[in-house]
Amino acid sequence: MFRKYPEMKTLFKLIPSDKKGRKWDATSGEILPETAPLHFLPLEDLVFTEKIDGTNMGIRISDGVVTHIQKREHICSREDNSDMFYFEVGDEISRKIENKGIEQLKDVIIYGELCGPKIQKGGNYFEDRKFIVFDIFDVNTDRFFTWDAVTHFANELELDSVPEVTYDKPDLKVENVKEFILAQKSVYNKEFGAEGVVIRHRKDTLPHRRWMAKIRKKDFK
Repeated sequence: MFRKYPEMKTLFKLIPSDKKGRKWDATSGEILPETAPLHFLPLEDLVFTEKIDGTNMGIRISDGVVTHIQKREHICSREDNSDMFYFEVGDEISRKIENKGIEQLKDVIIYGELCGPKIQKGGNYFEDRKFIVFDIFDVNTDRFFTWDAVTHFANELELDSVPEVTYDKPDLKVENVKEFILAQKSVYNKEFGAEGVVIRHRKDTLPHRRWMAKIRKKDFK
């Protein structure tokens, strides 16, 4: 079963930019209907995580065994040498699930970013390639795990989950978000500007129309 990760909307509507060389801009602060709930929820109910610049990857586990590895748009092949590292990551995860007897992960899709040298700008994060978990989908219940469950099971698997960041502004008004984003540095490398943030409701499990949004530096600059 190939299940593409839901398309993530932006926190603000992107409008055509009047600046040369820029296609879009978010500084109007217009709220999108799809992500509007985030603007009206208490900040303490939201989780802010660094948006990692890597390759989107999903690991399908069925009965504790890797049935396929997927990128954003297609399933990888074990016969393709360029995909070999994806399967090394997936097989290691399935071994840990089996060895630790983690029943909750026997039928899931574990989504994450593969980053490191030669993967997007991932060489700015680590010297070696690494898989960083950002979500887990329960195939049996047709729901995503809550954020706290994602971090718990990533820890059980001895994997990083995308790092939480402290949002130090009083609200999600566009001027506050812009100031925060433009000053943001990567948790993994303080010399490297973070790509942006992902904002989600801590207890959201919906398979569609999720209470989740992204906002990137390049949406403002």
